[in-house]
Amino acid sequence: MKQKRESKCCMPQVRRRGRPVQIDQDTREEIVLDATTQLLSELRLDEVTMAAIADRAGMSKRTVYGMFENREHLLGACIARIGKTVFRPLSPAERRLPVAARLKRVLTHNEVPGFKDNSLELLRAIIASTRTYPLLARRTSEKSTIALAGMVIEELQAAVQAGELSIPADQMQLHADLLVGMALENPVPRLLDPELPLSTPEEIAARRNLAVDLFVKATSASTES
Repeated sequence: MKQKRESKCCMPQVRRRGRPVQIDQDTREEIVLDATTQLLSELRLDEVTMAAIADRAGMSKRTVYGMFENREHLLGACIARIGKTVFRPLSPAERRLPVAARLKRVLTHNEVPGFKDNSLELLRAIIASTRTYPLLARRTSEKSTIALAGMVIEELQAAVQAGELSIPADQMQLHADLLVGMALENPVPRLLDPELPLSTPEEIAARRNLAVDLFVKATSASTES
């Protein structure tokens, strides 16, 4: 009898039939966004349909539409989430670094898994669909250079308060835009000519570091006359 009881306890538990396990709204949205991200890394933009997303997420189209008003809103939310991983805010420990090191960390382009080879193709498709999906293009802009400039401004303001840099308050945006433009490569030439080779990680880092060093030297509070 004892052996029978132990054997029964060790048997795998079989889920009883009945109502499916309920998933909260936030988790459900994350599943849909994960599915959309996967599809964007695999397919052309016009192939990432609501039907394809619903199928990959294991949900009905009706369920997906219940969370996202339409395809443009869903793609925009997905692009916004991806944008948060490309350029990341500093950690509390990194905020204690000198200003040059902080700016180099902020301006570091982090590779998004699955998008190394098709990120330019995705950007090209978004630009081409601007008239049809203006919200998608707007969200892409907001979560890329605009968001990055905001993080740079935050570090410039902190550096001014700490006496590291000397920048007029009314020129923060101008200085941030200038630094971002110096540090990041202009994607337009490669968008126009897909045959152009991509810059190596070493070339990208060298440009960023040179831009930050020149900028910090030019705006250093110690060089103020």
